[in-house]
Amino acid sequence: MKLASSLALALIVVGTSVTSSSASQLETNGNQTGNIEMSSIEAKEAISNSIHHEYFGDDAWKNVRTQVANYTNVPFKGESGSKFTVHTNKYDLRYHFANSGKNTFTWKIFDPKGKLWSTGTLAPGQSKTYTAPHDMDDIPVGLYRFSVITTNGGLGEFSFSARVLD
Repeated sequence: MKLASSLALALIVVGTSVTSSSASQLETNGNQTGNIEMSSIEAKEAISNSIHHEYFGDDAWKNVRTQVANYTNVPFKGESGSKFTVHTNKYDLRYHFANSGKNTFTWKIFDPKGKLWSTGTLAPGQSKTYTAPHDMDDIPVGLYRFSVITTNGGLGEFSFSARVLD
């Protein structure tokens, strides 16, 4: 009985730890969509965007909000990137990455202070959209820099857009 109680307590403690460090995300892979859970290791690696929420709505926000970046189907070899400027931190910021190439890539966004602000990895055909809430997140005003790097150094193609939701 003591062993069963100890085991149950251990499972509760471990379960609580894993649950609190997990973050739900939506992946789009061609025509298939589904929910996945980030492992606690991925959650620790993605700590810079741990309070950025996955966006599950339609794409109408891309055309009606204040655009700060819009890069569509940009081809590159190995590594690419660019910059965008955020002029206010009074509103949420929504950003979107899509992999339209044939190789998996990792993306990173750095804030105006050079701090890693958000990161992720996308397989070919995948896309992800996040919302950084202005009241819960540090959205510094200034010039942001992002990079996109294929995992094998090969050819890639990405789309990136960002909007202030004013």
